[in-house]
Amino acid sequence: MKWATPPPLLDPKDRPWQSPHGLDHPLLGQCVEPGRGPNIGSIEIGRRLADTRFVLLGETHDNPDHHVLQAEAIRAIADAGRRPAVLFEMISEEQGPALARYLAAHPKDAAGLGAAIGWEKSGWPDWSIYRPIAETAMAFGLPILPANLDRKTVRALVRPETGDGGHADLRQRLGLDSPLPPFLDSSLRREISEAHCGYVDEGAMDGMVLGQRARDAYMAEQLLKAAADDGAILIAGAGHVRTDRGVPYYLERLSPTSNQLSLAFIEVAEDRQSLGDYAPAKDEEKLPYDLVYFTPRIDARDPCERFKEQLEKMKRPKQSTMIG
Repeated sequence: MKWATPPPLLDPKDRPWQSPHGLDHPLLGQCVEPGRGPNIGSIEIGRRLADTRFVLLGETHDNPDHHVLQAEAIRAIADAGRRPAVLFEMISEEQGPALARYLAAHPKDAAGLGAAIGWEKSGWPDWSIYRPIAETAMAFGLPILPANLDRKTVRALVRPETGDGGHADLRQRLGLDSPLPPFLDSSLRREISEAHCGYVDEGAMDGMVLGQRARDAYMAEQLLKAAADDGAILIAGAGHVRTDRGVPYYLERLSPTSNQLSLAFIEVAEDRQSLGDYAPAKDEEKLPYDLVYFTPRIDARDPCERFKEQLEKMKRPKQSTMIG
């Protein structure tokens, strides 16, 4: 998005929010450290981002404000002199060759990137709202890379009885043969059920849990692979950047000494006026992120009404078993 006079990075003051709901909410524009302290200013946010090797930026996929803020976070890191790789959950390994070809031929043209990799067929929101992220990465010469497993591989991991095509080694490498601790497993199952508004039958749940874990573990692996000297940034759904059992969980297991920061952009809700109202569940005391930045909401409808609409579109190929 373009401004006549750009606001300071990640600063909510006078920001032209694009999402229409919650513009008078008391938490709007606040960035907090769950369980610790009050509002954190934009200068401090930028410092923390610049000082962290692995930065995970969580989003609501169809909220354009989240993508503008993610772009600003990348710019804050690059302005500090770092040149990390930028990885997208929305781009899978099978799109990697097309992505590399496009970037080699058009290193400064973000507009055509989506079409070049078949973005419109992937089921994600329109490329135009993700474009600010790519534009910022390209402006600073940052590598743009895929982060996610392709759907075929996820299906083979989830349903090995159909013939895993040699993916037993991948399961072991990603740590999928070891179950999550019971509390985290229950938390993930509850999140999947709520995200699908109770439409997940018991027989499908185990596969959806495994699919989510596979993506999280693989994205952690790809961040480490891409990091080189200046680290890496992940653009992903907020569910994937949870510090308790998302990508940070697997990143910690793979590289215990690497510092990381999970910053989630969270939409405000009219019926949740205080920070404590945003804990994921009654038995989870606080939001599972290092930092949370509150934004307006793109759609005020009941999430399950929206989900019913999505069900009508499930006849065509789309990203499935995803909650992030």
